[in-house]
Amino acid sequence: MKVTAICLVIIVVCVDFTYTCIRQNGEDLNLHRDERQAQNRQRARNRRRNVTRQEEAMTTERTSPAVTIIEIEEVLTEDEISTEEAELLIGDITEDGNVTSIDDEDIEDIDIIINPNNKRRCKVNAITPLDTEQKSTLKKHERKIKVLERNHRVLKKVNAKRPVVKLSKRQRIEVKAYLSGAFMTEDSLPEIRGGAVGNTSDSRRRRGSSYRVCEPVYSWNNIFITIDSNGTLVQVIQLQEDETYQWFMEETCQSQISRVVNAACDEAERLHLAYVINLTTGNIEQTYVVVYCCVGSSTN
Repeated sequence: MKVTAICLVIIVVCVDFTYTCIRQNGEDLNLHRDERQAQNRQRARNRRRNVTRQEEAMTTERTSPAVTIIEIEEVLTEDEISTEEAELLIGDITEDGNVTSIDDEDIEDIDIIINPNNKRRCKVNAITPLDTEQKSTLKKHERKIKVLERNHRVLKKVNAKRPVVKLSKRQRIEVKAYLSGAFMTEDSLPEIRGGAVGNTSDSRRRRGSSYRVCEPVYSWNNIFITIDSNGTLVQVIQLQEDETYQWFMEETCQSQISRVVNAACDEAERLHLAYVINLTTGNIEQTYVVVYCCVGSSTN
């Protein structure tokens, strides 16, 4: 009897242990299944979110350029354009100015021989002319360039700091060699004090010179796009890769009315010598370009 009782106890314990294990395993399986389902749901949400983003991006890519092209075409038919429209055109024609030629970067500095005789020639003639690709950029934007040319006064309100034509590495090295005197870094510019550079204004006043009819505010400007003395749109050559530029002192009027005499104050064009790329012919030239100064005119 004792042996039988012991056997029954062992059987009960084994059955209870087996039941406990099965129940625990079932709970573990249910837990793992719930975790897997939650993970699958999260993956599905992420996939839907990614698909939505891709569709939005594709929609933007399909619509944005088309809208821009339509806007630009409308601007090209107008006689006068606004500052916003000028910004639209300049943004479009300077887009290619950020593209670097693959062949250009393969050129080593040692491959570019600077000829000392070129320094005795007309300096701009020593620069390698624009290549076919650079000229094709001008051809591509010909109509836009002409619209900006007709509305050049709007340019002074647009902060255009990108080129239409990107110089090749060879051209940049040649510019630095042959035209180096025209370029300065921003931190090397003379300080503007008392309305002029250095003590020029103070010394003039000590000699008894009269004040200007309209007092200007002076500033240095590294202009990229303007017109020349013939009214042709030009790109001022700038070496933005080296952070050296051709700088121009410009003036804005402190007020619209003179404080000295009965006169109105307004910004007028003046000319400054510069090295440029003619955006009509593609020629590299030294010519006079338009910058702005403050002048007074009689109100009578």
